[in-house]
Amino acid sequence: MNKKRVLDKKQVTRMYEKHFPMYIICRLLNTSYSTLKRHFDMWGIKPRPKQQEMQKTISNYFKRKNGSNR
Repeated sequence: MNKKRVLDKKQVTRMYEKHFPMYIICRLLNTSYSTLKRHFDMWGIKPRPKQQEMQKTISNYFKRKNGSNR
């Protein structure tokens, strides 16, 4: 019953457009890097390299998500 997991394209592309790096998308969707890579290949999206300025965006995302304003 080894069914390959299918990710929600809209959700992934939205994260991608917000410039989330790959490993964060993996973490948020609770999936593996290879699964994500497979989907990117399938949809013809080029995975972007890790970016440093992401850190701020990520922390802002989690603040909104958790409703905290630390």
